[in-house]
Amino acid sequence: MKKCTSVLALAGKMLGILLLSAILGYLLLVAVLSLPVKNDVVASYREYSGQMGWNPIVNNRYTDYLTYFDSFEPGVLDDQTDSIIISKSLYSNPAESVFYTAAYMQKYGRYWHGYVAILRPVLYFFSVWDTYFINSVLQIATAFALCIIVYKETGKLRYPIAVLSSYLLLAPMALMSSFQFSPIFYISFLATIFALTSKKIKEDSYRQYIFFLCVGIITSYIDFLTYPLLAWAMPFCWLIVVQNEQTDLLSGIRKIIGTSLSWTLGYVGMFLSKWAILYLVCGKEAYVDCYTGEAFDALRGLSDNLKVTKEVFNRFEVLTSNWRHYFFAGYMVIISLWIIRGIVKYFKGQFNVGSKTAILAIVACSSPAWYLVFNTHTAIHHFFTYRIYGASILAFVLAISISETSEKLKSDKCAKAISAGILAVFLAVGLLASSLAKENVYVLFGERAQTVLLNEDDLIQVEFKPSFSNIKQYTTCLTLQGESTGEIVYEVEKDGVIMYDSSLPLEVFEEKSFDSVNVDWKLDTDETYMMNIFIRDNASGINYAITSEGETPLTEYGRITLNGDDLGKTEPAGGFVYHTTIRSRADRIFTALSVAAFLSLMTLCLVKIKYIWRKA
Repeated sequence: MKKCTSVLALAGKMLGILLLSAILGYLLLVAVLSLPVKNDVVASYREYSGQMGWNPIVNNRYTDYLTYFDSFEPGVLDDQTDSIIISKSLYSNPAESVFYTAAYMQKYGRYWHGYVAILRPVLYFFSVWDTYFINSVLQIATAFALCIIVYKETGKLRYPIAVLSSYLLLAPMALMSSFQFSPIFYISFLATIFALTSKKIKEDSYRQYIFFLCVGIITSYIDFLTYPLLAWAMPFCWLIVVQNEQTDLLSGIRKIIGTSLSWTLGYVGMFLSKWAILYLVCGKEAYVDCYTGEAFDALRGLSDNLKVTKEVFNRFEVLTSNWRHYFFAGYMVIISLWIIRGIVKYFKGQFNVGSKTAILAIVACSSPAWYLVFNTHTAIHHFFTYRIYGASILAFVLAISISETSEKLKSDKCAKAISAGILAVFLAVGLLASSLAKENVYVLFGERAQTVLLNEDDLIQVEFKPSFSNIKQYTTCLTLQGESTGEIVYEVEKDGVIMYDSSLPLEVFEEKSFDSVNVDWKLDTDETYMMNIFIRDNASGINYAITSEGETPLTEYGRITLNGDDLGKTEPAGGFVYHTTIRSRADRIFTALSVAAFLSLMTLCLVKIKYIWRKA
């Protein structure tokens, strides 16, 4: 009875904190939006926004930038969202009540936009350029502060190295140059610093639940749904590392459940409170205008016309599409060194799997679980959601670190031989998984495109030979001449036989010049096909984009004609999305090693859990 009363008291306190946080969060936005905006800061934003791309790479942001299609490269930014963040932070409309503005946020009221409470005052004193520089300095200082604190708490060098490893795998060069990616970094690292320096949080489970509730609230308030899982996983993992050596497995599992539920209550509860404020302050029409209520639906499913490609939304392939961001030499070296260190220590008899190892191994499963549940969102936005893997990587690295022992454990040759056999089996499983895993290969063509007039009776024919056998998307570029009725049709022909027939409604080009049609063309890479491109049910015609040789030409295309007339050395502006197995041998080996290491750790921990359960 006493325990039940205590749980109810905790729940009541949490709900009270959540309600108070929602009220204070809203009033803070109202207060901050009342601050004036300086003209020179607005000018610096306009100068900055004029040089922003879509998803540029950090080291060539202002010279050349890559599009969404090449966003697997390290250091990819999200200028589109950064532009939204800065514009919201500098928004000012004297004709509009600040109470309305704080809730409605220019038709984006389903999010809190709590970053405005930080950026608007900062941008009053500093330009956009200076703010990015300040951000980079603060991030470096924060990361090194956590390294120092971790070393003081543990006294072992491998733990600050683990901090640096987890930091480097978040792509700090991109974090420093992006307001979109920065909030979760600060929440995760600062929450960890706060937890490790607070004796009460380290020793009191009750305070830990309140602490993680507050972390969830802050995450929901500031973040744009980037990689929020790290905000829970990072402070939790480090609390497990520094806690008393007698931490038992059952207690650890209870803490995983309790802290994750507390964090989720804060995160989801704060989200829902914003929707309630939007409805109460701005009314039902504004609530609908902001697409409120669809936010969580979009995490799991979207209509076909909004999907980047169909296959990437497969719940298992989304694991590959996000893991692919670690197919970069620097990242592979860091992860592989930790894996190899763990294997060497194990076979040297300096690896002792305890309760803490098992607890951290359970946390290591959280990232794949997130991807499998929220597959659609993490498929579309893989260029930043891949950092959700940071939770599993940190837990894995700490599980290896905490299992290391300076004393040699007794181990017979038979046990080592069995372990080696199990590792070999898991490597084989990893190799099989990596050989079956699929990736999307994006090829795009078209800078400074010219156009040709394409009327209803015209026909463009272009030879093409696919680089891979399965095409999942075809992108085209055009502008309308007048009416937007009808559709543009793509036929794939071989020896006079139409194999595939796909189309896009022309109305999608009313506000943009390019769009993609989801297809499922299965072709032979040794064959050359003819693509027929024409419009129907449109009397005014379109301006179809082509681009000359030399502008990143695609090897897929051959001769192109318009009504039989040769168009010379030109190609359609647009591109393909192929769906194929992982091409690089190094990537497949790295994936196999990662799978084998993860499965090996899980097996060791399951054996330990079984042993502890039997003993209990």
